[in-house]
Amino acid sequence: MWCYQTIDINDVPSVESRVECVKDLTMGRGGDIVMEVVGYPQVVNEGIQMVRRGGAYVEVGNIWDKSNVTLDMSKIIWGQVKLSQQLTILRKRCQLP
Repeated sequence: MWCYQTIDINDVPSVESRVECVKDLTMGRGGDIVMEVVGYPQVVNEGIQMVRRGGAYVEVGNIWDKSNVTLDMSKIIWGQVKLSQQLTILRKRCQLP
């Protein structure tokens, strides 16, 4: 998988500016696929705001136990955003007898 453009949070520090940057890069539409890969619950809603109508939001960051996110379901329902997740489990390597 590849991406066309990345946004450095150090260069674009505010949520509103980052969402606007994505909209500008996509001619006002939003991203076809937006992925969260850092594991911070507080960025989930920001990512959903960046998804185009009918696009997909993918949670890869493996948010930890008891991590709660309050979602504005109207953005998901009316924007026809597909939610998806990817769980990665790291297991310690072991020798079998």
